[in-house]
Amino acid sequence: MEWTVTGFIAKGTIERVKQSTDIVELINSYVPLKKAGVNFVACCPFHSEKTPSFNVNPSRQIFHCFGCQKGGDALAFVMEYEGLGFSEAVERLAKRLGVEVEYESGSGFDARQNRSIKEKVYHVNEKAGSWWHRLLMNDASAEVARDYLAGRRVSGESIQNFQLGFAPDSWDEVRNWGKSQGFDEDLLETAGLLVRKEGSSHRYSRFRGRLMFPIHDMQGRIAGFSARVLNAEDRGAKYINSPETPVFQKNQVLFGLHRARKPILDHKQAILCEGQLDAITLHEYGFPFSVAPQGTAFGEGHVRILKRLASEVILCFDSDSAGQKAAVRVWEELLRNDMEVSVISIPKGHDPDSFLKEFGAEAFRNLLDRRRNYFDFLIEFWGRELDLRTDSGRKELSRRMGEVSTLCPNPMVIDEIARKTALATHTQAGIIRESWARYQFQKQRKSDEAQPGMESGLAAGGELSPGVDDETTPVRRIEPADLPRNESWLLQLILNVEDEEFQFHARRWINRDWITSADVREILELWMNGFENGSATGEAAPPDTAGWIKEMEDPSLATLCRSIMVKAGTIREPLRQLEDVLLKLRNRALDFQIGELTRKASDPDLSHDEVGILLRMQQNLREQKKAPVQDCASATDEADMF
Repeated sequence: MEWTVTGFIAKGTIERVKQSTDIVELINSYVPLKKAGVNFVACCPFHSEKTPSFNVNPSRQIFHCFGCQKGGDALAFVMEYEGLGFSEAVERLAKRLGVEVEYESGSGFDARQNRSIKEKVYHVNEKAGSWWHRLLMNDASAEVARDYLAGRRVSGESIQNFQLGFAPDSWDEVRNWGKSQGFDEDLLETAGLLVRKEGSSHRYSRFRGRLMFPIHDMQGRIAGFSARVLNAEDRGAKYINSPETPVFQKNQVLFGLHRARKPILDHKQAILCEGQLDAITLHEYGFPFSVAPQGTAFGEGHVRILKRLASEVILCFDSDSAGQKAAVRVWEELLRNDMEVSVISIPKGHDPDSFLKEFGAEAFRNLLDRRRNYFDFLIEFWGRELDLRTDSGRKELSRRMGEVSTLCPNPMVIDEIARKTALATHTQAGIIRESWARYQFQKQRKSDEAQPGMESGLAAGGELSPGVDDETTPVRRIEPADLPRNESWLLQLILNVEDEEFQFHARRWINRDWITSADVREILELWMNGFENGSATGEAAPPDTAGWIKEMEDPSLATLCRSIMVKAGTIREPLRQLEDVLLKLRNRALDFQIGELTRKASDPDLSHDEVGILLRMQQNLREQKKAPVQDCASATDEADMF
């Protein structure tokens, strides 16, 4: 069964939450802020730094980090820090403020009903988790589970911290327990605790005679369960998980993340291991930034979660063949998202759990310090399959690494892959890159021939056109210092001066033809398009600055705008400054046109009359330089008329 929220939070609720939130008070509850001029500063919670580059602007109600470039409003902060979606962030802030959340109606389940179902499932899971934990700790039937944990040397503290439990080996125990708690069977089935017998209305316990691992979401709520078999003679799967429910999707949860989130943020690293016991042992031995997926389920949802918290994912899988293959399986999504990936090599015959318990934390830390770049791991792993002494083996390794390179949006990483592949195959890196380009060209051509209705992958000039993917293309970084000085000054004015009269004058006076930076021109166009009708003056109302910046499709431009906004102090006499900067921009544009006319007039093939026309045009432009800037904002480019 697929569960979706089909209603949306009402726009009015979102606006009330935004207007009622003081971003300084909010962020200060997560990160201690210090006053610094008109802003507040702190060391950024999203990347490691010693000197504060994280700024909060109270007048604009935005934050911006000049180190990692993250920024936005209060909702953006909660989404980034807590790892929440937009609706969850609105609900979190609304609860904090005491604002009632209203929903728009949608098709199918009403959002309120869907939310109510979610809350009931969370409640059932919490109750079941507590019940199974009590049984593990105290019930005679759980002796087999306690013996297993003792044999695996799992500490009592870890059993408590991760709320491990025991599900009785009974077909009816969950149904009877649910009845005693007042839960109907439909709800227990919706939560995945009961299973309906095929062709019958009878329901029975999904988890029987198993060690229970609650799977928490990042808010610490139990979203589902993973259950390990304890009876060696049981023919069932070694692990079974909760099915898809309104609150549990395997590709959206990682075991241990509710305890690992803050350590991952602090280290900017996440250790990804295979099993729950591996993750528990890593936490117990001083590596609390460790998590585990549910079995083989590792996908884009997990990557999105980890990317919010860490810059590097460290794969720590078993040393056997299955473990090594599992490490190969998970790399694709990580590389697509431009995450740094490395691998810890566990000695043969061990998994992370057994290695730590035999050799201790210091020995594991040495393995962690000696972790390998993922490309080195891949070359070694595939090198064992291929005979690199032969041309065919080296060619196949080069082809495979070329496929890997196509997943990387970062040119520097691609260059590193080529260099490492060249070393492994005793080839020059330039030859490797050439062979990759030739292979991709041939592959693209075959694809185009197979799909004649599709556009060709070739750009003008016969070269492969680079793919553009919003999810994987790295965001370019534009600093205010990269812009022409006066154009950066103009952006500071329009982004930071909220006075309505100023905004109207700026809209009338600015001529985008005076701007040389394509980025500044695009921002000005978006700003002008943001004016809406219906102001008290009868003219178009100035745009909500934070609003139109948030709607920008290009994240690099949004980051640039926030950077300029958060840096600005008090701007005195903004209208005079606007006239001053526009005068400089206009005169620069006119001087360029005058220079173009001078160049054209020097053409020996022009007639006397044609030269005279050019000289009169020059004089006209010189006269324009004497006029107030307000009078020539719409001046045409006369140099292009000839």
